[in-house]
Amino acid sequence: MDCMFRFDWVFWAFAGFSLLMVGFWAWQFGWVLRHRLWSERPVGRLPDEEGIALTWIHPIKDLDYKLRRSISSWVRQDFDGTIEHVFSFQDPDDEAIPVVKAFLASRGLPETGRVSAKVIVNPVLPKMNGKTSNMVHAVRLAAHDLLVFNDSDLRVKRDFLRKMAGPVLADRKVGIVTCGQINFGGRDFWTRSFTCVQNHETDLYWAFFCWMGIDVGMTGAAFSMRRETLEEVGGLEAFGASLLEDMHIGNELYKRKYKLVVGPYLDCHVNRIAREKTFNYAKRIAVGIRAHLATDMPFFLLVIGWYWWLLVAAAILARPDLLLLVAACFVLRIVHGNVMRLVTKNDLVWYDLLNGLYFDVLAIGALFYGTFARPTVSWRGIRYRVTPQGYIDFDNPIVEAAAVAAPPDIDHADEDDNVEAVPDHATEIPPAGEKDE
Repeated sequence: MDCMFRFDWVFWAFAGFSLLMVGFWAWQFGWVLRHRLWSERPVGRLPDEEGIALTWIHPIKDLDYKLRRSISSWVRQDFDGTIEHVFSFQDPDDEAIPVVKAFLASRGLPETGRVSAKVIVNPVLPKMNGKTSNMVHAVRLAAHDLLVFNDSDLRVKRDFLRKMAGPVLADRKVGIVTCGQINFGGRDFWTRSFTCVQNHETDLYWAFFCWMGIDVGMTGAAFSMRRETLEEVGGLEAFGASLLEDMHIGNELYKRKYKLVVGPYLDCHVNRIAREKTFNYAKRIAVGIRAHLATDMPFFLLVIGWYWWLLVAAAILARPDLLLLVAACFVLRIVHGNVMRLVTKNDLVWYDLLNGLYFDVLAIGALFYGTFARPTVSWRGIRYRVTPQGYIDFDNPIVEAAAVAAPPDIDHADEDDNVEAVPDHATEIPPAGEKDE
């Protein structure tokens, strides 16, 4: 029987390229696993930690799932320096405001002292997205020059501030420490779809590429930087017209030869997320790539969809041996996607099995969509019309309120959180001027 494989230069080109890209998957997997384990491993005190002072800014809109547990992780820090918490809102009727105030009162956190906290409410600044506006108001109020930011749906480890402050203080060429988030939880298809997409985009690709030194910007989930560095790139005000102000800031830091350090992975617990959030997230990322990383589009399409392009080439050549080789790559991608699912703290159910292929198809579609379409993107209950350049179109705003239902993830989010309303005296932050025993 004749061998079905034709070991010509075409076959070896297919095989060699496939082996190279499978090797990339293995490298990616090893790095993500190592970084996750480092994220969970405590670090010791910083040099002269008592003399470090920082302002920790929490931009918040709406009541995130189990918000009190997130706040609890923020105030339970193994850090002996001065911490100023600023909780920044844009709507005085925001459901999260009484939750935050009640929690801070239960912990006895004053507005001044070694560990302090304040809540501020300011309207959204003109021609600026809501999150950036919240952060701008907080930065203007910040008492210290070392700034830390984080999203309200994240829980952090007790050494978070040490890992965020250490690299910035140790090397003035470190422009920023920026973190990805690991999303897990939920049992329905659309919630798990969202966690799959965000974990792939942030933890597998962005974090890995950023560590390699490729200009993919930064993430806004959590980051730390010096005030003077932020002012050098124009302040947050310079980036508020973008839906991905974080990516834009990272690009500017790269241009100025600053180092971007990948900080710890942070936990984002979810319960139930609406279907629309997955697609809006994909559109938002695609729009940001068009605006800030357009020249890298062919690279992203190659890295994400290489085995699909091989499938098209093998079909055009009508070579069964090449089709069989590509089929093996598809199987490996399925395995790779599910192993990554486990690495990002998620269990597996049957409809997760093709999550790797699902992400790649969605990402390719979103990249093409972001290139040729002029979309509207809903984010945090606000709809934005986007210009051809990928920025918010403030000159042609969407007048009517967005017809977006409140995300199911926040329904009754705090009802089972009462355990966090009672201070844990073994771990609560001591009052200003006092030391732990």
